[in-house]
Amino acid sequence: MAETEERLAVTGAGLMGSSIALNAAWCGIPVALQGLSLDELQRAKREIGQTLRRFAAKDVIHDSETDRIMSHIQFVESVE
Repeated sequence: MAETEERLAVTGAGLMGSSIALNAAWCGIPVALQGLSLDELQRAKREIGQTLRRFAAKDVIHDSETDRIMSHIQFVESVE
């Protein structure tokens, strides 16, 4: 039986969508986070980064994990 790769597409880069994307990426699942505009996507990327830095400051994660987690999230305007 062929092994399948898990991937996730999240529509909406607001608070809920960003949180879902962050949690999936933390688990190593590649995520496409779709937003309505470039501004919304930039805000989501900034807020996810801030969350990860807070976790690192509180020793919830190691500093090196922030880059690994962020690398699993692709910020896109369209999922096609």
